[in-house]
Amino acid sequence: LAYLPKLALRFLRGDANAGEPSQELLLRIDACNRAARGTVVVDPVRATYFSVRGLVDALRCGDGFRIGRTLCFVGTTLAPLAGPASRLAKPMLARAERIASEVRDARLDGMIRVSKAQVAFVAGDFASMLELCDAGARLLAEDGRGVRWDWDVAQMGAMRALEELGRADEIQR
Repeated sequence: LAYLPKLALRFLRGDANAGEPSQELLLRIDACNRAARGTVVVDPVRATYFSVRGLVDALRCGDGFRIGRTLCFVGTTLAPLAGPASRLAKPMLARAERIASEVRDARLDGMIRVSKAQVAFVAGDFASMLELCDAGARLLAEDGRGVRWDWDVAQMGAMRALEELGRADEIQR
């Protein structure tokens, strides 16, 4: 979390590197992404560290897909927190949407919807959560490359939304 001030400054200024990123930097961003996803359930604080660290590097790198993917993850890890950190979630997802319109990648569009569903969960808006999870899962299924984790999160979110809406009988195997 020590990277949050650095991240906030880069995020608010819109810093991004226009040059060609090094292979080492790309590998570090991807490793942080995998580490964050792999630890989010068992160690959310460590997952937040890896996601924020990855976002700082992604912003430095300038790769649209990696920036958007990491904005989604960081936004959803910050959303349930109290204070100023939680207020960064929606602007991060809005920026990810702007990037997605340039990148034109169904995977990123799906990730954004699943991330917005998680923010809707925190707000208690389960109808929107269900709609976003279903839309995100459909988009993720279009391409299918490297999105199994995101698709699973969308499915779990949809089941949770159905349960919260009193419609658990609609859950199918």
